[in-house]
Amino acid sequence: MRWINEPGNWSEENGRITVHTEPGSDIWRQPIESGIRDSAHRYLDTVEGDFRASVKFQANYTGLYDQIGLFVGASDTVWMKCGVEYVDSIKHASAVVTREWSDWSILALDDPEWVWILVERHGPMLYVKFSLDGSHFYLLRKAYFSEQAELDVGIMAGSPKCDGITAVFEDLEIVNI
Repeated sequence: MRWINEPGNWSEENGRITVHTEPGSDIWRQPIESGIRDSAHRYLDTVEGDFRASVKFQANYTGLYDQIGLFVGASDTVWMKCGVEYVDSIKHASAVVTREWSDWSILALDDPEWVWILVERHGPMLYVKFSLDGSHFYLLRKAYFSEQAELDVGIMAGSPKCDGITAVFEDLEIVNI
């Protein structure tokens, strides 16, 4: 695995990855008011073909748009991030699919301590599911993504509007299916 925008403070021990996000870290592409941001922390592996990626995570969300979860990338202009994003002081299950420009879908959650996110790739399609107990998963997004054979897959974290958060990831698994 390799870092894109490696945070200054992180650790990996016994299947637990802890990331302290840098202030202003984000990934987003919007043509009108926000422009392009590409500073979110991503810890990625390259996967060929169909796969399933999953992880359990939590954070001390404090600022607008604090975000952690999974990332799938085909290029600088084709990528997807999903997990939890903090909006209006509420945790939301979130998925952003970017194909030149980012879109966004969110679903308010009842303040869970831990969230599980699962992404499956079947051909050019991505299926994003979330769980609040690690057993029952709910479809958040189905999206056409890319026919590219190899994709970068792993965890991501960012803090666009605050001084940083501490994110904890457990049980990261990326397997071909």
